[in-house]
Amino acid sequence: MPPDHWLRDPPPLAPIGADQNVATSCVWTLPREEIVECYAMSGEWDYLLRIAVRDVADYDRFIGQGVLAHPSVADAASNFALRQVKYTTEIPV
Repeated sequence: MPPDHWLRDPPPLAPIGADQNVATSCVWTLPREEIVECYAMSGEWDYLLRIAVRDVADYDRFIGQGVLAHPSVADAASNFALRQVKYTTEIPV
């Protein structure tokens, strides 16, 4: 379950375009404490990261000096939730 403050302010998402060795390019994210989720994606982006940082300045620093500085990252984009419309962990089975 996500921390309570995520219900008010969900962490931003960072779609990542990997370069060359896609199979191992997301391994560098594992020890980064700012990355709380990492998904291998189909479509335009190779990975989707959910980032938890203090503020926009920390996010900018993390993207510029962390994500984009890594040699396997070709490109990145940022998406921020304006508000949460629905959140549930219940799966109808």
